[in-house]
Amino acid sequence: ERHATSKIRRAGDLERIGKLPPLPGARAETEAIAKVFTDRKATAKSLLGAEATEPSVFDLASKAKYLHFAGHGVAEEYAGQSLSMLVLSPPPHVLPADDGLLKLGDLFHSWRGRLASCRLVVLSACRTNVGPTLRDEAPQALPIGFLFAGAPAVISSLWAVDDASTKELMTDFYGRLLAGETDRLAAFTAARKALRAKYPDPFPWAPVLYMGAPE
Repeated sequence: ERHATSKIRRAGDLERIGKLPPLPGARAETEAIAKVFTDRKATAKSLLGAEATEPSVFDLASKAKYLHFAGHGVAEEYAGQSLSMLVLSPPPHVLPADDGLLKLGDLFHSWRGRLASCRLVVLSACRTNVGPTLRDEAPQALPIGFLFAGAPAVISSLWAVDDASTKELMTDFYGRLLAGETDRLAAFTAARKALRAKYPDPFPWAPVLYMGAPE
C-alpha cells in the first residue's frame, strides 16, 4: 500500500510540474553566472534543460564548491509535513531514484553527507524557504535539507523572485566571491545592498535570505 501511495503521489507531482511555465530567465541567469566564472578563469559546470536530470545533479553535487539551482521551486505542505521540492528535468520513465524532482525527503536520506565539500548552495527559485514551522524552529523547507546534507550555508527565497533583479544579484554576488571576498555572508550582504540601492522597493531584494555559516 505504501508503494502504491508513493506512485500516486509521484504521478500527481509530475502532473502538476508538467503545467509549470518555462523559465527563460533561469537559463539566462545560469549562463551569466557561468560567464562570471570563466571571466575569472574559474571552472563552472552548467546543466541546462534536459541535462539537469536527478542523477546528473546528484553526481555533480559531490564535486561542487558552489551549487546553484535556477528554476522552479515548489513549496507545499500536507498534514503538517513539508513537500518542498526543486523541479529538475523530467525523465522519460519515472524511477524511484529519478522522478525529476529533488525533494526535501531526498536531501534527508539519499543526499546525506553528499555536500561535505560544498561551501554554499544557492536556491534561486520561488519560495524555497517556505514550509511548516514547528515551535520556534526554522521552517521545514529545502534549506534545512541542504544543511543536513552537509552544506555550511544556503541562500533561499521567501516569495516569487523577479528574473532580472535576481540575475543581477547573483552575478554581483559571485563576482565578489571570485574577486577575493572570502566571507560568503559579506559578499551576499554587499550584493543585496547594491540591489536595494538600485531597486528601493522590497519585492526584488527582500525575499532572498542567507542561512548558515558566514565563512
